[in-house]
Amino acid sequence: MIGWSIFIVLLILWGFAWHYQTKLAFGVLIGLGLGWFLALFIGPYNSIEELPVWLPATPLISVVIILLVLGILAWGVEALPSEESEDSDHSSSH
Repeated sequence: MIGWSIFIVLLILWGFAWHYQTKLAFGVLIGLGLGWFLALFIGPYNSIEELPVWLPATPLISVVIILLVLGILAWGVEALPSEESEDSDHSSSH
């Protein structure tokens, strides 16, 4: 009974997300799909002692790697000239 109640509440929250923030709702669906796919290969575990050491840290590691890649990509993009540097170039020539 509690499981169904939780499911209904989460479904209602997802409905609100779909109505107000469609990108968030798509992200939730993609995350659920990836979680289901990975759950096929990662096991059921009967106790916490059976969990591999890397499994609890995987979400944090994933976010860190994604931010690292985005930082490297942003580093390679040339900075756009700011308005202040253009103003200082013009003021020094006058």
